[in-house]
Amino acid sequence: MKITDYLAIYAAALSTLVFLWNLRQARPRIKVTILPGLTDKGETPRFGAFIIVKNMSPLEVHLSASRLLYRHKKPSLKEKLMHILKYRQIPRNIGWVQSRFSYYDVDDEFPLSLGARKAHRIFIPESALEKIAIESGDRTIRCNIQDELGNNVLSKKFTWNKPR
Repeated sequence: MKITDYLAIYAAALSTLVFLWNLRQARPRIKVTILPGLTDKGETPRFGAFIIVKNMSPLEVHLSASRLLYRHKKPSLKEKLMHILKYRQIPRNIGWVQSRFSYYDVDDEFPLSLGARKAHRIFIPESALEKIAIESGDRTIRCNIQDELGNNVLSKKFTWNKPR
């Protein structure tokens, strides 16, 4: 093989890598995290949870809605299988109840446009967390963020303990 053959192979591999990189960068990527925290707005610090919505892409993302999810019941294996057969998708939200933040007097400031590599925070006070715990009997929540095209991004489960 001549050196031109090696250069052609190198150019093809490099071209493919650049194409895949551009595809990855062209898609908006949103990450949702729930963390415990304190806020100092007001006279005294308040315990609660922060929902942090991060735009990980170099593009602006238009977000339309946010929902708070709490567990209503743990689904059985039969319910999961029936969901897979009926809807042909992974059963991620079976047994979870979706509610608006306004029900718990929390301002989520949605809809909003999130700039490239920016983040948005939503604070859920302890009183709202306790209301969720009373309604559901569980101390586990999740957050669902929806963009303008209807794509949903779910956070991981967050379980909080009552502070002493």
